[in-house]
Amino acid sequence: MIVNAGAHLHVREQFTAAIPRFIYQLDGLNRPHDIIMFRTLVPGHKNCSSPSLGPFSSFQEYKASVEGLKVKATYNWDVFSSYNDVMAQLVEDREQTDDKARTYLLDVFPMTVLRPDGHVGDDFRVKTARRTDCLHYSLPGPVDWWVHLMLSNLNDMSLISGIRIDR
Repeated sequence: MIVNAGAHLHVREQFTAAIPRFIYQLDGLNRPHDIIMFRTLVPGHKNCSSPSLGPFSSFQEYKASVEGLKVKATYNWDVFSSYNDVMAQLVEDREQTDDKARTYLLDVFPMTVLRPDGHVGDDFRVKTARRTDCLHYSLPGPVDWWVHLMLSNLNDMSLISGIRIDR
């Protein structure tokens, strides 16, 4: 199972409380053979539908591009990195035992934050779709690479646990 909180929790305390509650609910399902991947949040990009947009060369370049933007217009992009830190710490601190589902972090943030050109611009969107909001992605795009990362992580998990995955 892949889970993500999305851009829906706007206060850090709400986010910090929601993830442990979710894990507690999962543990109550008594499914020790399941694998839960917590996907990191990825912020949007200003002017993502601009046809001349290319990748950023660094995280600092990304940060400079969003400084001064109104919070409401960005779905709280500025807090996503700190939310990811909370999620990573909770996953790391979670005791992995045989009676609980395994939890892992699927960290797509670094590979996505540098790609403002990864959002589908208006020229490529389905004609009936709403205008792009510069937060969500369409296929093909970065989501395809998230799947590659997930499959690589699953393969690594199988190697560590000694389970063979045939391709």
